[in-house]
Amino acid sequence: MAIEQKNIIIIISTVTIIVIITLIFLVFIGKKNEDSKTIEKTEVPSENIIYEQENGEKYTKKDIEKQRENFYKENPLVKYLPYYNDHFEIRYSYDLDNKIVYKIKLNAILNKPSQFEQYKEDYLKYKIEAIEWIKSKGIDYTKLNIEWEPEDPKNINFSLEVSPVNQNNTCQTCR
Repeated sequence: MAIEQKNIIIIISTVTIIVIITLIFLVFIGKKNEDSKTIEKTEVPSENIIYEQENGEKYTKKDIEKQRENFYKENPLVKYLPYYNDHFEIRYSYDLDNKIVYKIKLNAILNKPSQFEQYKEDYLKYKIEAIEWIKSKGIDYTKLNIEWEPEDPKNINFSLEVSPVNQNNTCQTCR
């Protein structure tokens, strides 16, 4: 009889342990399903998220991506800017009509009258390099609103009478 009681106790203990483990397992699985349902209920597709501007206009992420796509389509050079090298810099800004202006600064150097011919050569060479760089991006530079810096040397009247620097390369007005 003592052996039968031990067997019954072992059987009852084993069944109890199995029942407890099963209940714990079911509670864990049920909790996990509740969490995933909560996530499903609160998740909103990203294209439906609404952004509101100060002026009250509302946009979804999809609207913003479409605007960005259109902006780059209309202004393809912008995605490569700013661009700098030793000979030229290209950046962009907006004019008063909120249209893009591409500002290209050529790094030709002119410190004294004797450098003027070299300056004109460098200016033209750097301008061609800038144009070629734009064309290498598949963009027609003639359709861009470009401001060149500095002024084209063929527009400069660089005579010794007008120049503040004399033939000895000393400044007349700097005394």
